[in-house]
Amino acid sequence: MLTAMAVRLRGILRTHPGVTAVVATKSVSPTVAQQIADRIGPPLLTVAYFAMTTLVDLAPLNNVTAATRREKTIEVAVNAPVMTLPAVLVLVAATLHTVVPAYAAAGLELLIVLGGLALWWLPYLAGVTVPWATAGTGETWAQLHARTYARTIVVLPRIGNRPRPNLEHMILHSLLLAAAAVTFAYASNI
Repeated sequence: MLTAMAVRLRGILRTHPGVTAVVATKSVSPTVAQQIADRIGPPLLTVAYFAMTTLVDLAPLNNVTAATRREKTIEVAVNAPVMTLPAVLVLVAATLHTVVPAYAAAGLELLIVLGGLALWWLPYLAGVTVPWATAGTGETWAQLHARTYARTIVVLPRIGNRPRPNLEHMILHSLLLAAAAVTFAYASNI
């Protein structure tokens, strides 16, 4: 399913007006445009997956029916723009032929990955909850997890009564890590 989404996204990016505009400039060949599409594809696929799993009921992969409309709206409104920014920075780097925005994109991707890993894996592995975990919900991480994630697909073994990362977020973290790797590779090869 994810491979089909990636192929579809790649096709969309090839015909996207922004990518077409970059191709239309004299300094960028269609081959370079394809490379740019390849570089922004993983971050945009990650954002699409995140938005879909936050807003669309895909039970038992997720449990969006347990989250309030306000919680879902805030989560997408805060995280989607931040997750999209690396792709924008890669486009800026390609357009200006400079590495600074590309490294900024890579650094931001790394921060996003670390934030996601800290949010989900520290409570599971170390029993430590990060301060932003519940983001003003008035619940503890364990309560929020029990309400919104505990009835989803979880493949990890229990460690005491600690909340476990679910499959939905393990996939998201893998996509984030892949996007960070692709962005770092692009930045180092400009």
